[in-house]
Amino acid sequence: MKRYCHLALLTFYFAFAIGVPAGSPEVGVFSESVLVDALEKGRSLIVAEILSVREDAGMYYYNAEIVRPIILGDLEENDLSGPLELFAGASYGKALKTGSIYVLFVTKDCPYYFSWAHRDSIQKVDVTDEERTKALVEAAERAYAKTSIRKFRQGWRPVQEVELPALSEGIVSLCEQFRTDPESRTEIGKKIFESDLGSRRDESNPQSSIISYLPPRVSLSREQLVSLLGRPNLRSGWTYSWLCGQVGKGSRAKEVGVLSATFDKSEAGVRVLYQRQEKSKWTKFTAYSINRYVSVSGCADTVPYRFQRALKDSDWDMALSFCSKPVKAKAKEYNSAEAFFKDFMPLERIVELLGFYVRGHSSSAAKITSLHFDEIPLEVSGAEWPVNWKWSLVKDNDRWLVDFKTMPVEVLVKKELLRRELEHEDANIRMAKFEQGVEFRLTPLAEEFVVGQPMLFRIQMTNTGDDPILYMATGPRSVMTNDPMIVIGPNGETVDYVDTSYQIMVWSDVILPGETIDLVDSYDVTTQYAIIEPGRYTFQFKDRPHQKKPSNIVQKDVKPGELSPADSIAERLSAVLPGGWTLTRRLCGRPAPTDRSLQSPICVHMVGKRRGKAIDVDIFLMVHAAGGEITLVAGFTDQLNLWGRCKWGTIYGRARNAEDLWPDYEEQIFEALEMEGVDSRLRGNDD
Repeated sequence: MKRYCHLALLTFYFAFAIGVPAGSPEVGVFSESVLVDALEKGRSLIVAEILSVREDAGMYYYNAEIVRPIILGDLEENDLSGPLELFAGASYGKALKTGSIYVLFVTKDCPYYFSWAHRDSIQKVDVTDEERTKALVEAAERAYAKTSIRKFRQGWRPVQEVELPALSEGIVSLCEQFRTDPESRTEIGKKIFESDLGSRRDESNPQSSIISYLPPRVSLSREQLVSLLGRPNLRSGWTYSWLCGQVGKGSRAKEVGVLSATFDKSEAGVRVLYQRQEKSKWTKFTAYSINRYVSVSGCADTVPYRFQRALKDSDWDMALSFCSKPVKAKAKEYNSAEAFFKDFMPLERIVELLGFYVRGHSSSAAKITSLHFDEIPLEVSGAEWPVNWKWSLVKDNDRWLVDFKTMPVEVLVKKELLRRELEHEDANIRMAKFEQGVEFRLTPLAEEFVVGQPMLFRIQMTNTGDDPILYMATGPRSVMTNDPMIVIGPNGETVDYVDTSYQIMVWSDVILPGETIDLVDSYDVTTQYAIIEPGRYTFQFKDRPHQKKPSNIVQKDVKPGELSPADSIAERLSAVLPGGWTLTRRLCGRPAPTDRSLQSPICVHMVGKRRGKAIDVDIFLMVHAAGGEITLVAGFTDQLNLWGRCKWGTIYGRARNAEDLWPDYEEQIFEALEMEGVDSRLRGNDD
C-alpha cells in the first residue's frame, strides 16, 4: 500500500499495441473498442510494476505489484495490498520487462489465482506525461460506462425472497442441502450439475475441438440461483462460483469441487458447470477436510495469508492491522510493532508456513465465530517435549482477525515449564498456596449504573506471594457462568442468578509472583442478574473454582431507567408463572459479555418438572427483536414454531407436556406479553 500511495502520484506516458504477433505486444494508445471489449468480458484494468517472472512446466507467471487500479472490476481490497502472481501462458515469458510499469488487463479466476488477460493489449508507463495519464483514466471510465458488465456488477446484492419457477422436489431438496450441509456439499454440487439445473455438453458437432455447453433445461436468473444456492464464494465477470469442498480427505486431497454459473446480459443463467480445481487456488486453509469451512474460505483465510505476507515484508504496522483488539491494545505498550511481534510471536515459524491448518472451530447460532490453527511447537532445551504456541482467527462483527495470547514467548515458555512441574505438587499444598497468595479484584468500568443499561466490571487475579501458583483456568466467557457473583439489592436480599447453567472446559495454568491476570476484561452483570429496581447494590466476585476467597466488595447506586427487553419479558412471565416452576433467560448464542445488540435473540426457558438433568415439563421461547418472521438458525428449525408477535419482537416457541402442570399457559403467556398470536394448531406444540 505504501507503494500504491507513492506511485499513484506519479505522472505517466502511455502507449498501445494491438494486432501484433502473440507474445510480442508493443506500445501505443488504447482505442475505445479495445477498452469496451476487454471490460465487457469482465477484465479489470490496473497499473502494475513487474517485479519478477518465473517459469513452471513451460508456463510463465509474472509477479506484479499493483500501483493503482483504474477499473477495479472484481478485484477486492485484499487483492490490492500486495503483489499478484499473474498467469501469462506459454508464449509471453519475455513480453513484460522486470522493473517496468504497465497498464494491464487482469482477471480474478479464483480467490488466489489471477491471469494477465488481453495480452496483446498493454501500455507501458513512463513518468513524464500527466495529461496522458488523465486521458487514459477518463477513456477507461467512459468505456466502462458503456458496458453491460458494469450494470451487472452494480446489481449484485444478497437476496432474501425471490419468486421461483415450479421446481421438482428433488432439485429444491438438493439446493437446500447445498446451503445447509457443508460436509456433503461436494457430492451435492455434482448432483445439482447433473440435474436439470446443470448444462450438458453440446455434441452437435463431434468433429469440433472446441468444447461447448448447452443452456440448462431449467434456466434460472442470477437472483433465483443465488437464493437457491446461497452467496457465491467468487464473482468473476459474468460467472459466479460456489466452492463445494474438498475432493477426498487428508493431506493427499489436492482438489476441490466448484459449481459455477455463467449469466448473459439479461442475467439469465446460460451455463452451470461442476469442475474439479486446484485446492490451493481456492483456499489457504488446510485440514483433514476443509468442507465445514467452505462458507468462510476465500474470506477468512485471506487474513492469515495477508498477515503472514506483511510479516515477511517486515511491514509491522500492516501486520498489526490484521490483529484482534486485545493484541492491538497490548502492542500499544511497546515502542514499535516490530518489537512487539518479535517478543510475542515465533516469527520465523509463522513466516515459513505453507498453509494454515485448521484443527477446530467455535460457533454461535450455527455460524463459525473462530477458527483454531494447528499449534506451533517450540523446542526448549532440556524439556521432554515442545511448548506449543497457539493462535486463531476470531470474528469481530464482519471482520476476521488474528488472535493469540498476549504474553511474550519467553514468559509463555517459562510458565508452561512451571505448570508441568507444579502439576506434581501435593494437592493440599497447592490449595494452601492458592488461598494464601491469590487475590481477586472487581473494578466497575463506569461511574454511573442505570436500570436497563449495561453494568460493566473488570475482574482480575493477582499473585501476591513469592511463589508461582498453579490454578485452574478457563476462557473469559466461561469464568462468568453458573452464578459467579454475589449481588445484594437495596432491600438487603440476594439478587437471583437468572441465566442458564453451562458446561465449561478448564485447564491448569500458572500465575507468577506479582503477576496480575485479567480474567474478564468487560463483564456485564445484567446479562445474568435481574437488576430491575433502582437503589444501592453491592457486588462481589465469588472466586473460581473454590469460592473460598471472594473479591473486594463494590457498592454502586443504580439510577432509575427503562427495563431491558430481556428483563421486561422475564418480569412479565414471572408474574404468571405457577408455583414450583423456574425461569431462566439469556441472550441466545452466548454473545460477548457487553453485547446488548437487539439482533441477539432472547431465550426464555420455563421448567415445570425436572428429574435430575432430565426435563419432563417445560416451555421454551425465543424472541427475535427484528420485525416479521425470520429464518431460524440450525438446531432450532425442527423444534420451534411461530407463536406470535409482541412489542419486543417475533416469538417462536415450543411446549412439552406444559398443560399437565399449567393448563392455561397459552392464554396467560399471550396476555402477559400482549402478543398478537397465531392459531394454536399452527404452533405445533407437543402437548
